[in-house]
Amino acid sequence: MSLFDTEEEATFDEKDKVRLFETERNRSGSVNSYARKFLPVTLIVIAAIAAAVYFLMPGTGDEIQGSHEMRRSVYDYMLTKEKRTANEITFYKCEGYYWAKVLAEPKPYPPSLVLDDVNQYRLKVVQTGKETYRLETLPLPAKGDDIPCKQ
Repeated sequence: MSLFDTEEEATFDEKDKVRLFETERNRSGSVNSYARKFLPVTLIVIAAIAAAVYFLMPGTGDEIQGSHEMRRSVYDYMLTKEKRTANEITFYKCEGYYWAKVLAEPKPYPPSLVLDDVNQYRLKVVQTGKETYRLETLPLPAKGDDIPCKQ
């Protein structure tokens, strides 16, 4: 012991050591308790987001926004095979393929209205590659049976 060390200082140091370890134990315990509280909440939030994404995905017969390549394929098909210009194209998701409802430019002769049957087409669009599609013209159904994905 040095000249300045006294009995009180030695006791004080021991008490400080005990308090230091108590503080450290309380601090690490609080981090664990926060983790125990927030982990279940985080898991519930992640599960809710996953469920929302799953239920908001389009199902069979739902209208979808077709990709640019799909839209371009339908437009080119109408020009080359049907010799018509497509005005409006609406896509529907089916099981294994897409169903397209196409409204073509009215013919000048014989005169026709936009919504006449002669200006309407139904196409089956099957994706064959990343950006390639195989198209097939379907017969135009009766007005009451014009339901997407029903052939």
